[in-house]
Amino acid sequence: MDKDGNSVLLMHRTKKITLAGSWGIYEAKDTNGEAKVPKSPIWYMRKNLKMNILSTNSNILAYVYSAPFDKKNSYVIKGSYRCKSCKIMHVPSNRTVVEIKRKEARTKGVRPDFDTGLAMALVLLLDQMFSK
Repeated sequence: MDKDGNSVLLMHRTKKITLAGSWGIYEAKDTNGEAKVPKSPIWYMRKNLKMNILSTNSNILAYVYSAPFDKKNSYVIKGSYRCKSCKIMHVPSNRTVVEIKRKEARTKGVRPDFDTGLAMALVLLLDQMFSK
């Protein structure tokens, strides 16, 4: 939401029935006071189904793509959402852009070059994926 309480991003589960939970993140367009969902998402988020002991990437929770399966501009979410200890990493640069952890007295927050609205949307979708 923006400073006036209007929705900035909309999140919807994709319509395809798959084993992996996947969501689309859309830019909200306000027409006559109502949010309207555009046809194509600006980001896609997909839950990692290979979270088990035998997997080498067992700490990866989800993948975020700017277009369906575009790995050039992608992020990966690593850690444990249940323990509230996650990192959102930019894959091409292998750099942490957001850190999710329990509240501390002093925190650095989101990197200045990362969209804070997208960071909040990813946290909300992680909550949808991993809260029971």
